Amino acid sequence: MEIRYSCNQRDFKRYTTEETRKEFLIENLYAANEVVAVYSHVDRMVTLGCMPTTETVSIDKGIDIWHNFGTQYFLERREIGIFNIGGAGSITADGVKYELGYKDCLYITQGTKEVLFTSEDAA
Repeated sequence: MEIRYSCNQRDFKRYTTEETRKEFLIENLYAANEVVAVYSHVDRMVTLGCMPTTETVSIDKGIDIWHNFGTQYFLERREIGIFNIGGAGSITADGVKYELGYKDCLYITQGTKEVLFTSEDAA
């Protein structure tokens, strides 16, 4: 998981376009069957990219939850909004399956222990 620290507001005023892009642009957010995570100290926000293709992917795949957040599971102290910008798939949250089509979204509450991402079509 990449960790980004907040920038100084005085320094930000003099940033060039390239410096602004380097500070805020998240590139390569999606990888097949992986969770790509970027934690920002600005608002303590976590941006995740998940692209399940041939397997079901857990929200915490590749993330050391205890080390990075000091919690037992990802949504112990946070909530999440999920936006599907790909093909049809499903989210399973604590055993409840939600079907999502292109441009559908889902809100999952704090305290949800297990979140799984699945694609309907590996293409």
